[in-house]
Amino acid sequence: MLANIYLHYALDVWFEQTVKSHCVGKAYLCRYADDFICAFTNESDAKRFYKVLGKRLARFNLEVAEDKTHIIRFSRFQKEKTQFEFLGFEFRWGKVALVK
Repeated sequence: MLANIYLHYALDVWFEQTVKSHCVGKAYLCRYADDFICAFTNESDAKRFYKVLGKRLARFNLEVAEDKTHIIRFSRFQKEKTQFEFLGFEFRWGKVALVK
C-alpha cells in the first residue's frame, strides 16, 4: 500500500504532468505496485524517458532494475520477434492456435 502511495507521486503524477507534455506522440503508463511498463508511439519519446527515468527515481531514493529495464520495439509490423513479460504474463504479436 505504501509503495502505491509513494510511486503515485514519484512516478504517476510526474508521467501525466511532465512526461506526456514533452512527448511528440502518445504515451501510456501501466503500473501495478512497483512494476510498470510505458508505451510510446514515438521512439525518440521513449529514449528521452529512458534517459531521465533513473534521475527521477533517484530523487526519491529509488533505482531502476537494470536487468528488467529495456526499450523494445513492440509492433505487429516488426520483423524480428518482440515480446516482454509483465506481472507473469507474456505479451507478443502473432497468431495463436487455440486447442479445444
